[in-house]
Amino acid sequence: HLVTGVGCASGLGQLRDSELREVDNGNKKLTTLHVAAINRSYLCAMQLVDRVPEQLVAEDREGWTPLIAAVHTLNNADCVYAFANHMLLTATADQNAAQAQAGLRHRAQVVRAAYAAVDADSVQNAEVFVNILLDNAALLPELRLCALVFRACAKGAAGVLRMLTARCPDQMTAPTPEGKSSLQVAAAAKQAMCLEILLINTTPEFWLRADPPTGETVLHAAVQAPECVRLILEYATRTFGSHMIKDFVNIVCEAGQTALLRAVAGEQVATVRQLVTAGADLSIRDRGGDTALHRAVMHEGSLAAAWELTKALMTAPGLDLNEMNAEGQSALHVAASMGRAGLVKLLIEGGAQPGHCTKAGDNACHLSAARAHGSCLKAICQSQVAVDMAAKGSDGRLAKELCPYADDGAMRWLLEME
Repeated sequence: HLVTGVGCASGLGQLRDSELREVDNGNKKLTTLHVAAINRSYLCAMQLVDRVPEQLVAEDREGWTPLIAAVHTLNNADCVYAFANHMLLTATADQNAAQAQAGLRHRAQVVRAAYAAVDADSVQNAEVFVNILLDNAALLPELRLCALVFRACAKGAAGVLRMLTARCPDQMTAPTPEGKSSLQVAAAAKQAMCLEILLINTTPEFWLRADPPTGETVLHAAVQAPECVRLILEYATRTFGSHMIKDFVNIVCEAGQTALLRAVAGEQVATVRQLVTAGADLSIRDRGGDTALHRAVMHEGSLAAAWELTKALMTAPGLDLNEMNAEGQSALHVAASMGRAGLVKLLIEGGAQPGHCTKAGDNACHLSAARAHGSCLKAICQSQVAVDMAAKGSDGRLAKELCPYADDGAMRWLLEME
């Protein structure tokens, strides 16, 4: 091990094979080949591969083979290539059944090493596997070049991705087995740097592509990452102009969601602001018949999130706060029904009409009174917006007739409005 560690290949020649096979049990169970890999001792590694090839599949205490150890050592391309090439050539030789199984294990180790090189963003080490696949892909049918692209996108390996765009640019637009694009993989993983590399090295038509099974665009995938959304909108606006970008922003996926509806569901306030600025259409309804504003008001997370989402949506130019959902309720009706007084106040201040009736005939006062939401009635009363207290609700009763008489607080505000 000492001889190998200092890279003395001639010294190894003076040792017996049995000495080369010794394992350092006191130091992570390292074999001589592990030591050569860790110390980038290429000449020693070549000699050891010839004399003790069985060490190629030996694992240390961390479960690493010499190939994996070599991959985790920066700028170790020579050793990586020597190990991987030997394992693949051995795996493809004429074999009996037992040897064929060993060959499968060898190839699996090479695939694992390739992914490890990408995960570490080790450009030189990863390029070894690219060279192998470009020279003879049949040596490793279990690994495709596009799989390395997807791995780099998912792990944020920007250096490796740049190398891949130069070596195999055609692989940037290949879809995953699930039909997703490399852009969607990078966006979903919140890897803004990788996303920008792809935006620079792919065509604008590729950016607009929707995933065939789900109909999702890269914007749908990016909603959890505001920086990724900013990059997509910036590049798309610069290329297509603000008019066409609106069509892109408002694409509805198979699940019935626009990117805006997806962002609201995910509590992504910053993304909501960006999409609203880009021209997102707030009148589009989801499968449940609700607009983004309705979804924000009824958000199941914290009230603070519902407040921030609603406030962000209310900055949209030309927004109709009294727009109904499929059940014939405006966002104000939903807020009043749920007892969300802060949102009731916010919506009324923004222009929502508390006297506006649902499809069934109830206004915000009827809905608040029926559920004894005194805080909502207080917000309506203090808004100083006139409400017809003589108006009857869907069941023919006045708001004060709907209010439980035991609830003095709610009744007080109803009487004050009257």
